[in-house]
Amino acid sequence: MNVYVETNFVLELALLQEQQESCQQLLNLAEADRINLILPAFSFTEPYETLIRREKNAEIYHKICTKSFLSLDVLYLINNRCVLIKKLLSF
Repeated sequence: MNVYVETNFVLELALLQEQQESCQQLLNLAEADRINLILPAFSFTEPYETLIRREKNAEIYHKICTKSFLSLDVLYLINNRCVLIKKLLSF
């Protein structure tokens, strides 16, 4: 039996989305030669672009978070020094 799948099939598997288990079952059936999976070539371009876009977004968010954490570290150090200076000045 031929089973036609498309872009979402690839995305479900690659991103472990909600229907990933169903897609994995179809993949298992194809590996066992019980069905023939038919996937148009263009169905790989959209998932590729989606994965690249998500990777770029993740890199941007990582940089933003890293800068934020560094800023928090600096603020923490400044606060500790201010507390120390206040203690020293109170003597």
